[in-house]
Amino acid sequence: MNHEANADTQIIDDNLSQSLCNEYQLLRSLTQDTNVALQMTETELEIYQGIQHKIDEAGLAIFVLSKSFAMCNFARAMVFYCEQRKRVVPLKIEEFPMPGWLSMLIGTNTYEDVGRKDWETSLVRSIERKLNTTLQSPCQDENKISKGIQKLKASLPENFFVYISGGTKFYCSKSQGLCRALGKQLAMLDDVAIVTGGFYGTGETVSSSFYEEREALQKDTSTWHVLPEMDESDHSKRSRQNADGTFRAVPYGNTLFSGQSVRERETIISRLFDVCILIEGGPGAAHEAEQFAWNDHVVIPLKSTGGAASGKFNVPKQIFQVPGGVNNHDWEALSSETLSANQISQAVFRIINSLKSLKTSSNGHDGYTKSNKTVHTLPNGLPCSQESGNTEIITDDMRC
Repeated sequence: MNHEANADTQIIDDNLSQSLCNEYQLLRSLTQDTNVALQMTETELEIYQGIQHKIDEAGLAIFVLSKSFAMCNFARAMVFYCEQRKRVVPLKIEEFPMPGWLSMLIGTNTYEDVGRKDWETSLVRSIERKLNTTLQSPCQDENKISKGIQKLKASLPENFFVYISGGTKFYCSKSQGLCRALGKQLAMLDDVAIVTGGFYGTGETVSSSFYEEREALQKDTSTWHVLPEMDESDHSKRSRQNADGTFRAVPYGNTLFSGQSVRERETIISRLFDVCILIEGGPGAAHEAEQFAWNDHVVIPLKSTGGAASGKFNVPKQIFQVPGGVNNHDWEALSSETLSANQISQAVFRIINSLKSLKTSSNGHDGYTKSNKTVHTLPNGLPCSQESGNTEIITDDMRC
């Protein structure tokens, strides 16, 4: 593909730098235009500077995502270097657990995937579109997310929202029955609303059961679905996506549209909603759980269903810690292989009720108490924390 000199495309993959991967640690300071004291040979430094020069000349960078790419420190440094500097098109060439640093840096970009039909055509369209648009600064991107949050919040009632995340297909034999039992059980809670991403599978099964039970109880159905306005990737087998990339409303409950891609939608909902229940799930569900964890929101993983909920796909370990105010026995029930679907759903009911009560009684703070020290994550990945005695209050106005 030929472009003008200032619109060249630089392809970054692990083959550019595999021989350097284990030679040294490249830290985030590489993103700054300063000299970094690294133990490189002259040859290694020359290779690094040569690649950096190619990136500087390019108008766009394609990240060829693979397991070896994700494990390569040099490739990681190149991703850091491109952040805020270049238009980026991520191209995934194989399935692999995506580490948090890569998810964070790629942000809300839509993936191109060689496993999808017509991926070559889609890749060309993405490159052409990126080259014909103005590069947004991080502040512009953050403003876009903030506006999306405020717009979505204005469309929602004052409720305690529980977001359902998980697989779009069932792989565990107990999951579908558990989802139905869970929806029916949660419908008994007052002032609780269920939210899904509008895709098939766990979210639809829980929410439809919740909706039907609320109707039977003659209560407000309080069922919401948040879909992106569009996504260029093909999600038609997992959702009600149209040929042009837009989405149709879910036929029950209330459907809202937010974000220009699935990933942008995930960023918005993970900042807005109170709690996420994780059932089964693959890399996409793991990314959603990670987003909730980054925003100090509670994730309730039903470990016995497997997948991301059991710890696969690099989900953050912190989601398995018992939240403050939650009964240990109820939390342990999430991992049980012997309890029935009704018993597990009753434990989730009590957990949600505890979190809801804790938020209501938090003396005006929009947050939760955690029994252990909580480490926040700064935008640049550095940890910080705020404590009050042995208990920490997590609030929106205390973001580090």
